This record gives sequence, C-alpha cells and structure tokens, in this order.
Amino acid sequence: SQFSDPQWIYVDLGSVYAISRVVLKWESAFGKTYEIQVSDDAMSWTTVFTEPNGNGGVDDITFSPASGRYVRMYGTQRGTAWGYSLFEFEVYGSGATPSWQTLPDSSQQRHESSLAVIGNRIVLLGGRGSRPVEIFDLQTGEWNTFSAPPITLHHFQAVTLEGLVYVIGAYTGRYPNEISVPNVYTYDPTLDQWNQGTLIPADRRRGSAGAVVHNNKIYIVGGIVGGHGEHADAKPWLDQYDPATNQWTILPDMPTARDHFGAAAVSGKIYAVAGRDSGISDSLDHTIGATSVYDIETLSWVELPVDSDIPTERAGVAVAANNGEIIVSGGEGFGQAWATVEAFDTNTSTWTTLPSMPTARHGMGAVVVGGEYYVSSGATSQGGGSQSTIFQKLPLGN
Repeated sequence: SQFSDPQWIYVDLGSVYAISRVVLKWESAFGKTYEIQVSDDAMSWTTVFTEPNGNGGVDDITFSPASGRYVRMYGTQRGTAWGYSLFEFEVYGSGATPSWQTLPDSSQQRHESSLAVIGNRIVLLGGRGSRPVEIFDLQTGEWNTFSAPPITLHHFQAVTLEGLVYVIGAYTGRYPNEISVPNVYTYDPTLDQWNQGTLIPADRRRGSAGAVVHNNKIYIVGGIVGGHGEHADAKPWLDQYDPATNQWTILPDMPTARDHFGAAAVSGKIYAVAGRDSGISDSLDHTIGATSVYDIETLSWVELPVDSDIPTERAGVAVAANNGEIIVSGGEGFGQAWATVEAFDTNTSTWTTLPSMPTARHGMGAVVVGGEYYVSSGATSQGGGSQSTIFQKLPLGN
C-alpha cells in the first residue's frame, strides 16, 4: 500500500456468507490499528472488529457472525514507516440466508416495463406512458437517463443480443384496448439510439409475450391479442426470429395459452412459467400454475406434471434464470400484488421458496448479474395504479 493512513484492502467472496473469523498474516509492514468490515455491495461498510494495538505477525480474529459478500481490512494507523503488507488474508464463515438489498431508486415511476443487462449496465425500459430509458451502472452505482422509444412500449420481456436490446411481442396504447406493436424495436445503449426494425407478420403480432435468446436467435412465446378483457385472445404461439436474416419462423404451439408470464432459456429448453389468460372474465384470478417446456432440438413441447406447478399462482411476474434455476418474483392476482419469490430447479423440476421482496409489486423486469437477482419498478397494488421506482437485488449465493 501507500505509506500513508488510512489504507484498505478487501476480498470479494462472490456471494453473501455468514462471516465469523478473519486471519491476517502480516509482513514486516503491519497495521497497528485497523478495523475489519463487511459489506453486501462494497459501498456501505459495517465494522465487526477493531484492533487498538496490533503488533504484526498473525492476527487470528473471531467475532459474532456477520452477513456480507465483501470483507475489508481498513487500516487507520501503520505500525511502521512503511505501508500495510499482508502475506495472506483469510476469511472463514458459513453460508448465509440471502436477504434483499435496496438500491438507489430509478427516476421514473413505471410498470409493465422490463430490464436487460449488457456488460456492467442494467437497462430499464418501457412501461405505460412515455418513459425514457434509464441505465444503472453497476460500477458507479448510479442511474442515468437516456432517450425514450419512438412509441410507447409496454408488456414485453426484453432480451439482449450482440450489444442491442430487443423489444418483440409488446403492446402500445391504453388499457383496455392495447395494440400489438407491429415492428421489432432495438435499443443501442452505447449510442443511445432506438431503431424501428422489421415488421412482424400480421398474424403473429401480440403483446405480453415472453422472449428468450438461444444460439443468436430470439424466441417469442405466448402473449395476447386485443388488449385486456373478453374481447382479447390469449395465444399459445411460439415463433423464432433471426435478427441476422430478418427471418420469422412459426414453431409448434405450447400446451397452454398464457400472457403476463415469464420465459427463460436453460440448457436448450424454453420454460414458460406462471401467467394468466387475460381474455376471459375475472382474468386477474384466472392464473396458470402449469409449467410448459419446449425442447429446441426436438421441436416439441411438454407440460410438466401437476406437482411441478408453481406453488403460488400469479401473473405479472418477473423472471430470470441463474445456474439452472428460474427465479420468479412478484406478481398480481386474487386482489393483491405479491412479494413472493420462488425458484424452479430445471434439473429436478421442483420449486423452492426464496426470501420475499421487501415490497410487493407486479409488472416489472428482472435480470441476474454476477449471481445477484435484480428487480426494478412495478405497481405495488393489483391493477395499474401505484407505479414505483423501487430497485432491489437478492444475492442468490450460487
């Protein structure tokens, strides 16, 4: 380190643990006074141990278990004229139950929006009304505002491919007669540039569809035509769009038509989870529990047995995949917004319950970055009211 005070060094454990012991093996340049600190985000630190009069050598430090992903030695006084120098910095503990962390709010209230990730940037886009793009920089921990799309875009699941964010299977217009967006739209976060792309075949346009990427092709799943209500029609459709050729291919229908759901691609298969049929009366309570799975290689669907149904049926969920699991958060139905978070293990076809979101909401997007599940925006009550700017994350620990 530099020959001055204070100085620090931290270790990134990769996920959250219950930390209870740190061992520092000093070189001749040691810390006379220092603190051991823990953090979930490397920005806000909590001191768990203070050394008032160190003498170098080996410091074997124990303390009450403290939850954190990052562990820091914060030196306040050097023991020599030199800096701080360590042979080894060891951290001991055990797995901790993950907990939600609240991050800086975005600037625009919105729901029926989506999230995407490109590099170290989380892109928040869409929502009812005119909403600009907002981008959260994971390195600086700050939001910045960029251009709004050429038309209002809502009810979609954004995907990314080769540096662009794609919006396909979206709605535009007002409730309850929303219009299926006729074009593919892309957003380039580097240039802050929207582009109206190819026309979607007229008989395959819909909103509230799921979307995933596999082998540089985009798959659009389900959705609904005609807005919300008995005049609308939920679809079981599956389509493949190739951005390189602008080719659109119709694939087999999934077993259950659904909208307001989430899709995820894991190991060559597409999973459709949760959702509802918004084209029938009392649709808010007509949720779907079944999990539908499409094998991209064999071009075939299966609907998993009833014991693989999502435990808490709801629609308007946020969905993202992580290490073979599909994380499903929030939603609405049965008179409320939901804070529930559940994970589907694609290897065992079983569900587990994760810590609930601090704030119940629906109609938002989710992404996973570095083993952490991020959720932004959404409405905090059933229906379209109470839009939010809330931004939170859950370390997944795997």
